[in-house]
Amino acid sequence: MNKVIIYSTALFFLTLIHAQDLEISEFNWGEIRKSIDDEKISASELAELLEIANEYGFHSDICELSDLILSKDNYKNNPHILNELGTSAFNTGHQGDSAILFKKALAVYPGFPEAHANLGVIYRIKGEYETALEHLKFAIDNLPPNATLFYNISICYERLNMLEEAENNLRKTIEIDNKFKDAYKTLAYLLISQDKDEEALNVLRVYSGLVGGKDEDALMLIKQLSD
Repeated sequence: MNKVIIYSTALFFLTLIHAQDLEISEFNWGEIRKSIDDEKISASELAELLEIANEYGFHSDICELSDLILSKDNYKNNPHILNELGTSAFNTGHQGDSAILFKKALAVYPGFPEAHANLGVIYRIKGEYETALEHLKFAIDNLPPNATLFYNISICYERLNMLEEAENNLRKTIEIDNKFKDAYKTLAYLLISQDKDEEALNVLRVYSGLVGGKDEDALMLIKQLSD
């Protein structure tokens, strides 16, 4: 993979990223800011730029552009831009700001599944599990199969003591991603709570293999269940 430093305009950056397989090591945020300030990049192009920057972990840099972006009529009501700004806010620890941005995205585009998914995760973290489920289920119904979404749904059901639903969604998580370590661990504990020790033991063994035997609690449980 070729490493590049982006010193060009935001629009040329998109041309580059589409042209070949690149690993972005640095953006020229000054040029990108200028493109935004002069509104020389379309809303759809900016949304794509922010999505790629989020994927590469440039969350703080995006947050520094947030006020500027939201001051521009061409950008401030674009749901995809709002969703990406919300993502960067969430990943820099600004959960309240991210929730506001996701809600704004949904106000513009109520059927936006990615924004529902993101807002659902926030409600799950806040402990508002029923509201979280509403958003997460909408996302599940309108997005390709996603292990993380099913896992978040399972956590909501577990907290609501709806154990059968929690178990079903954990199994769906593993079906989609058979290396989802947290799903195996959560499923094992859930099975133990329902006295399904033999099945829990099998799940724990898979989990322990995935983490290289480095979870001491899991190893202790395996020993206890094996005796």
